[in-house]
Amino acid sequence: MTPATGSIPALNVNESAFWRFSLKLYSQSDIPPICLHLQDQYGVDVNVLFFCLFLSVQQRLLESHTFNAVETKAKIWRSNVVEPLRSVRKILKTDLSTPNIPGCQKLREAIKKSELAAERLQQEMLEESFPVHHLLQANCIEIALKHNLALYDKAIGPLPKPSLQTLTHIVLTIFLSPT
Repeated sequence: MTPATGSIPALNVNESAFWRFSLKLYSQSDIPPICLHLQDQYGVDVNVLFFCLFLSVQQRLLESHTFNAVETKAKIWRSNVVEPLRSVRKILKTDLSTPNIPGCQKLREAIKKSELAAERLQQEMLEESFPVHHLLQANCIEIALKHNLALYDKAIGPLPKPSLQTLTHIVLTIFLSPT
């Protein structure tokens, strides 16, 4: 669900709770550039990051072994499906040797849609494999955010604090404010 994958589909009540959460979060203007920066510069899997945020909003805590299982499951799908699609899409966008013919642009658009579909399937796999009701309960969203983001930060290496602070602020603003 990175900026490169194109426009965000409209919300649908039949979509999974995690997907609806991600669409709502990603629609915030500050989120796409932060996600792209974290993905490109720090190797962040935006779906895993969003899963940590999604669980936090549910006041759920990931334990280290559960987080490791989430990351392992996500990595298999990411490495074998999402990243190859993303790589081909980027080549078609930036490779100057790619012929500038109408079919090339159509192919890129089809791959972009496939990449978004693959990211959505990854989210569905995570949500089904790690049901919210099986995870530890936190006292509040803020504690869950701090805990779950610290696990991700520790697993992937130090992430830029301003990005994490902005993500936390936006999540709290969206999901704690009255609707």
